[in-house]
Amino acid sequence: MKLPHQFILAAAFAPLLMAGPAEKPLAALSSSDITVRRAAVEAIQTLEDPAIPAACLPLLKDEGLSIRRQAARAIGSRFFDVPSDQRKTYIAALEKCATDGPEDTTLMCERAIGLLTEKFSYPSFSVGPKNKWVLYERRKLPVITLTKGGAHELLSPVWPSQNELLKLAVTNEPAENLFSPHWHSSGEAVAFTMILQRRFFHPIFIWSAGTPNLKVLEPTSLKPLLPPRYPNWGTTSDFVKWDGTKAIVRIYDYADEETGNPTNDPGVFISYDIKTKELARVKK
Repeated sequence: MKLPHQFILAAAFAPLLMAGPAEKPLAALSSSDITVRRAAVEAIQTLEDPAIPAACLPLLKDEGLSIRRQAARAIGSRFFDVPSDQRKTYIAALEKCATDGPEDTTLMCERAIGLLTEKFSYPSFSVGPKNKWVLYERRKLPVITLTKGGAHELLSPVWPSQNELLKLAVTNEPAENLFSPHWHSSGEAVAFTMILQRRFFHPIFIWSAGTPNLKVLEPTSLKPLLPPRYPNWGTTSDFVKWDGTKAIVRIYDYADEETGNPTNDPGVFISYDIKTKELARVKK
């Protein structure tokens, strides 16, 4: 089968964008070829270059829907590189792009607007009680920050038993869908999950203010507290509730190992105390 010319061009050009210095993909953003622009805007997403917002601003009007979405994402991810005296220009362009849609582009535009204005009422953000902390996504990872003037901390959820950095499988969704966040009533802690491309693997991450690392609650790392039958092929975990300073999670078998059918396993309940950092078995 003969491949289309544009597909061949993109396949050949993308590795050069990823491998070369920042100037190459930035320059390619202004290419007359939509395939080259698409590859370039993908390539810049993880670059550290303060020129990215300015280079992406014209792309908010691009004919390519994915290019507009990725341009909005790039601007939002480097909102701190937008000069204060130019923010009104960026916000106006983002608002126009958000109005034009489609929905996933609107979401990325609103994310950028929220970060530029510190107005986090958009679906891209999950704001805790007392309006103090906000959770959102950047580079397929969770980010936590104060709603006013805070440093944006890129969190690093690691699967302890595998020593593997976990990243979101999707990003173009509201924060509620991406993280299923459960904020502590104090607003100083949040339990959340992430959409991962792993069957039954559903770790619960606990963040609390003043703690440098996420606590990961999942069957393998909790094995010392579990009966011998856990974990197996279909064992997973769910967040249950906050009980004072304790996050309660349920470990259970979602699917039967032999048939693959859902089970009615009541499971085991584990608590993690954000104050004492202690883990314990608890009654249902």
